[in-house]
Amino acid sequence: MVFELTPTDFLLITIVVALVAVAQFFKGRKINLILMNYTASKFEEILKPKDKIYQWLGLYVGYKAVFKIGNKTLDRVEVTLTLIPRQSLLYYPIALLTSRFDRVFLVYCFKRKFYREAHLVRKCY
Repeated sequence: MVFELTPTDFLLITIVVALVAVAQFFKGRKINLILMNYTASKFEEILKPKDKIYQWLGLYVGYKAVFKIGNKTLDRVEVTLTLIPRQSLLYYPIALLTSRFDRVFLVYCFKRKFYREAHLVRKCY
């Protein structure tokens, strides 16, 4: 028994894949927007910045933020959030293999100068 793919079958498969891709786009977009909103509100709640600047990275990829704190030791905190592309059905499996998870980078800018560099890095990273 040989399976033959007629043009009608090919069209039906293409339509189903397109519908799944559209559904994945809206679902992944919603998840990424919720994550961006949640992290931004938590950073603002914890840091209590006097001034804040946000810059979008792509449309649903993440953001860069600069929170100006203005207390006696900490001048500002720079945050970079990069999310995996949950909205892309075709690229999502590749992103899971390459980047594997969402990332948050924090850079603390102190008013006092350090004599050398200081780094805090999680051991498994």
